Amino acid sequence: MTTNHTLGPWRAGKPNKDGKIAILSSGADWLVLGWTQGTDAEANARLVAAAPALLEALSGLVDAHDAGIPLVTDHRWSQARATINNAKGKE
Repeated sequence: MTTNHTLGPWRAGKPNKDGKIAILSSGADWLVLGWTQGTDAEANARLVAAAPALLEALSGLVDAHDAGIPLVTDHRWSQARATINNAKGKE
């Protein structure tokens, strides 16, 4: 898949002393993509950090559909569910 964004994986950092949480991209070094803060900072950071994985999971479902693969039994559903749960902070 060709992308026009910083490649993943991305992750949410730990809150700093001001309560801000960095969204980071891995590579040779961790790159700060942005910051979130406030009441929902941790949930927002998780959601943003999950963006590359969510895009990959959704793209996989669309590709399978377009190829005529029956999605009812396709492994991409479990990948999508796991990615959504990760974005929501569920195990």
